[in-house]
Amino acid sequence: MSQYFDNKATVCLACPANCLVCKSLALCTVCLSGAFMSIVNNLCYTQCPPRQFANSQTSTCQACPYDCYTCNADGTCLTCNGTDNRQLDTFTQRCVAMPKFFDNLTQVCVSCPVECSTCSSLSRCSSCVSGYMLTTGNRCSNSCPQRYFGNQITQLCQLCPYDCLTCNSDGFCLSCSITDNRALDSVSSRCVPVQSYFENYTQVAASCSKNCTSC
Repeated sequence: MSQYFDNKATVCLACPANCLVCKSLALCTVCLSGAFMSIVNNLCYTQCPPRQFANSQTSTCQACPYDCYTCNADGTCLTCNGTDNRQLDTFTQRCVAMPKFFDNLTQVCVSCPVECSTCSSLSRCSSCVSGYMLTTGNRCSNSCPQRYFGNQITQLCQLCPYDCLTCNSDGFCLSCSITDNRALDSVSSRCVPVQSYFENYTQVAASCSKNCTSC
């Protein structure tokens, strides 16, 4: 008898909703006309559940792309699930990561480190929250490393002039490195070569010839 299954008891049990033939309460084998068989759970639906779409050629509910909450048959997203930390991009028709989250190619987007405004992984920031600067290592820091200064407008750590160990945003040196053979000139605010070294316009000043005190 259709719409019932033998459960090895006296009375056969009714199949799940929309099933014409089934093997258990959780396994349909044939759906009623107009219903779709889910390839996810082998149950029948008149309207496919979220994260699945109706394939009218095979009469099945097939899985949407991982980022979609609902989608159409060509795989473009129609709606997104906020609990997945996703929002719809109307240009690409994809469910993209919300601000401060990144897409790790699974259903739920992952939270960026707290100092990142946007990121592409847990170790790679692309912009920072207020008060932090993006370093050359794609991390957000509240201070820039030596030989870099913080640009408050772009929130980037930018390279100091070649002669400075530390500098300000105007490009003037604040301190110098003795290993660069340089010392701070308080008038020019440049790190100039110390005695017996000369300016070669690279980080480390070059040594004069053996018998020269200046060159």
